[in-house]
Amino acid sequence: MSGNSGVLVFRCDGSISIGSGHMMRCITLAETLRNFGYRSHFICRELEGNLISVVAERGFEVHRLLLVPQPAIDLESTQEEAFHEQADALECREIMKAIQPERVIVDSYALGSGWAKNAVPMGCDVLVIDDLADRPLLCDIVLNQNFGRQVEEYDHLLSSGCKRLIGPLFALIRPEFAQARSRSLSRRRGQSLQHLLIAFGATDPDNCSGKVLAYLLEQRPFLVQRITIVLGAQAPHFADVLQRARTAPIPVDVLSGVADMAELLVGCDAAIGAAGTSVWERCVLGVPSLLLTFAENQRAGMIALDAAYAGIALGDAQAMDWQIKLRDALTRLSDPDVLNFYSERASTICEGVGAERVAHVIMSQRLILRDATLDDAPAIWNWRRGGGAERYYRSPQRGDINAHIAWFRMALEDRKRHLLIFEVDSVPVGHIRLDRSEDGQTAEVSICIDLAHRGTGLGARALGKALDFAQKQGIKALYAEIHHDNFGSLKVFRGLQFDTVEESTPFLRLRLVL
Repeated sequence: MSGNSGVLVFRCDGSISIGSGHMMRCITLAETLRNFGYRSHFICRELEGNLISVVAERGFEVHRLLLVPQPAIDLESTQEEAFHEQADALECREIMKAIQPERVIVDSYALGSGWAKNAVPMGCDVLVIDDLADRPLLCDIVLNQNFGRQVEEYDHLLSSGCKRLIGPLFALIRPEFAQARSRSLSRRRGQSLQHLLIAFGATDPDNCSGKVLAYLLEQRPFLVQRITIVLGAQAPHFADVLQRARTAPIPVDVLSGVADMAELLVGCDAAIGAAGTSVWERCVLGVPSLLLTFAENQRAGMIALDAAYAGIALGDAQAMDWQIKLRDALTRLSDPDVLNFYSERASTICEGVGAERVAHVIMSQRLILRDATLDDAPAIWNWRRGGGAERYYRSPQRGDINAHIAWFRMALEDRKRHLLIFEVDSVPVGHIRLDRSEDGQTAEVSICIDLAHRGTGLGARALGKALDFAQKQGIKALYAEIHHDNFGSLKVFRGLQFDTVEESTPFLRLRLVL
């Protein structure tokens, strides 16, 4: 009842400064979910070097945002970030109001819980793709695909019941990498270091590709026999890199718009690049990575991969010692046994089916609100009694289940009552009841949940969808009576902005104006 079933909205950006990683992993997830019947919309800002055309070419509808308006007065950096987040939320809210998605998927370090509160339609589920664990998030699923990150890092950043998908098992990688995995790993047995891939992203604004190439061409003897560079044709230093490659004394290929990166990696013996999302593609294929960091959030992953012998840390791209470390690393990998060891360790980090895993989690978390039927009466009877919950009701259940079923039959015929069931993965897990006033403008709301699903965050999600349902029914305000010892329910209702309007021991009366 809440949102269009099977419709998703992705909020992500790409640019010369941001890079392409956020956009590409969102496209990968959207394509995977399309195989399960989902339809995805993308909301993207028209930044310099954006990848909006790539999204459109993949068959997704794109809603474009113009450059963020600047504040009229000078602000502190934190104030300016809040200003941009709020402005973004207001723009996205109007777009999503028209789309009415079932779920929103956000991949942006600049957007946190404040954005979700203001942008996401009431009752809509949210998945956040994150790398930082540095800000409060309002979502029912968080995904951090980085190696070495811990579930506990999100303890104080998420609401209870939020599902946490942590580590490269959930890395969003295109299916062609998993398809090429067996062939790539077989090729590496006994292989020597001949062919090096240089890949610092489509834009490479700091020209690391050119700097690494220049250094390698200065070495005698050559540390590798062949070099391939992947770089976007619109990258600011593309012409310089291409010119240097043409005059190189060893074969150097400069490729842009690579259609099959997996096949290219299969033919490479090692790769140098940023410690970002492309690392997981290389791990799937057993390609040892020489890693440079360009942001602080990449450092922990680089160190963890180095400690696991799945890659070799070269350090900060802005430091002065990466060249010496690069030479030492390539010298080590020139030993076929060492190269094979690093290849095997890299291949254990990630097998390339993370997007499918995430898709299945999304489907398993799918919460649907539907009208109750008489067949639901026995389940509701048990939910209301489970775990002693009936002590929190003003009118505890009395009599037997047959009396309850008889009452439920009459309640279903009452036009001023909305009896709703919420399901997860097509399994009924709870009940929400709305009793409307005589004029239909207000309603009393109550909820009961299967004992096995209490404390998982389902209550807040289901109530959020019920609020959206009530609003569409023309209800202007909702009231709830909650026992003052029912701390779980009080937390859920207050988290949805219900305010206390009356205290009558042992019950509190709460209200939310819709």
